[in-house]
Amino acid sequence: MGIKTKERYTRGLYCETIKLLQHYLNGKKDNFSGRYFSSVEHAGLRVPLPKEPRLITGTWNKKMAYLAGKHGTGLQMAEVFTHQFFRAMEEAYMKGVKASGAPVAPQISIGGMVCVGTDREKAYKKARQTLVLYAPYLQSVLKHQGYNIGSKEFKLLSRCTKHHQLEKAEEYISDQMIDILTLTGTPEEVAGKIKNLSGNSAIEGVMFSPPYGTCDNIEDNINYLASELIPRLQY
Repeated sequence: MGIKTKERYTRGLYCETIKLLQHYLNGKKDNFSGRYFSSVEHAGLRVPLPKEPRLITGTWNKKMAYLAGKHGTGLQMAEVFTHQFFRAMEEAYMKGVKASGAPVAPQISIGGMVCVGTDREKAYKKARQTLVLYAPYLQSVLKHQGYNIGSKEFKLLSRCTKHHQLEKAEEYISDQMIDILTLTGTPEEVAGKIKNLSGNSAIEGVMFSPPYGTCDNIEDNINYLASELIPRLQY
């Protein structure tokens, strides 16, 4: 398709996307002309404009976390579930906030796959079945959080998924990989992980992505989160 995917281009696209969104959210009707995007005169949002819109950036990249602080109003750390990398992301984000000079209170949230159940082994099994579909594409975030992507285990995982041998590939999804990329375990374990992750930092919210848990349907999984996990997150 001829699309440039190097990080310097994606970061440039991100910054200009923020400018375009701010253009619309500020109710401007003149044309917008940038390096990557443009809009015609009188183009705008056809919905009531929020008074204090928040621009939340989801990423697991430290350079993007910095830009989220500099140009946006919030950071959602995606698949960042180790304490050391959480701190590194937070530090990069706060540097961006300081560079912006904006009087907006920064917000940090986390998000990613959650699989909670009374039976810990069953929860890990279900998480493994889902994670096998995309774990090979998360080399960067795995590496940053201490996983050896050059290991024989990871090479076999990548080979199996490439040839659509998903059941075989599940054998190479380790508990370490699950702990890095997901919130999986019993309600007590997952609640403890979230609290230990943040430490003294205030997490404004947690976005839960499926599979949610070990129940048979989405509704039951959501109800289980509401009754067994969320109350344990109250401070």
